[in-house]
Amino acid sequence: AGITILSFIVILAIITFRKYRLISFSIAWFLVSMSVESSFIPIQDLMVEHRLYLPTFGFSLFITLIVYYFSKNKISKIWPYFLVVLILAYGVMTFSRNNVWISKVSIWLDAANKNPKNDRALTNLGSAYFKNKNYEKAQYYLEKSLSINPKNPDALVVKAGISGQQEQWDEALDLCYRALELFPDHIGAYSYIAVIYYKQEKYDEAANAYKKILEISPSNVTVYEMLSYVLFLGGKEAEAKEYMHKAISLDPASENTFKKIEESLKINKGAKSLESSETID
Repeated sequence: AGITILSFIVILAIITFRKYRLISFSIAWFLVSMSVESSFIPIQDLMVEHRLYLPTFGFSLFITLIVYYFSKNKISKIWPYFLVVLILAYGVMTFSRNNVWISKVSIWLDAANKNPKNDRALTNLGSAYFKNKNYEKAQYYLEKSLSINPKNPDALVVKAGISGQQEQWDEALDLCYRALELFPDHIGAYSYIAVIYYKQEKYDEAANAYKKILEISPSNVTVYEMLSYVLFLGGKEAEAKEYMHKAISLDPASENTFKKIEESLKINKGAKSLESSETID
């Protein structure tokens, strides 16, 4: 059915080329702009809304031209009614779709319901529930994701986050290292490993994890700040200041952050103020 519809659209573009070139252009615009991501080449996501942003211009131009060229014939009286129905239909669909975009949970729940075998949608839904601190539902959807694709590193890292919330540090570390076996440059995994070691007061191990992140993302100011902090806590003040200066060179606003860190360390050398790995992009 899809091939038949596409063939009809291509034929229509060819037929209208001589007499109605703008109509042919609008059809060609729609097809070409859609072909960038939607073609015969298999891709992970079957449907994504943003793919229609550019093609919509061609579709809108096509409808406008059809009304313009054919509004003078015998069916001209039908067009206003047709357009009213079309506008109302799109209005209702837009209003309905807006309800889906209320939150990350609603977005990914809609995606998971429409494609229950998409492990990425299930992982993102689990992650959304995790951020909302609904760990039971997060665990449920992450398990579903991993049952479909056991080699999904993102699902393993979010699942590690749930284990961390229960202070099951060994299990959380195991999940993170499993994720790194699948995807060695997974920043989220290294970030959470660093946070776990920090909470266990294993500052050298935490620093090593942050250094791994900098190998992957050398301009990540937040990581420089966190690395400096754990180095200070580990008694490596000279090295900590070295990374501190690198952070300030990338973002002068980091100087204020380090002033607060120094004040915190002076008040209480054992102070713990690291943010969760979610702050790292």
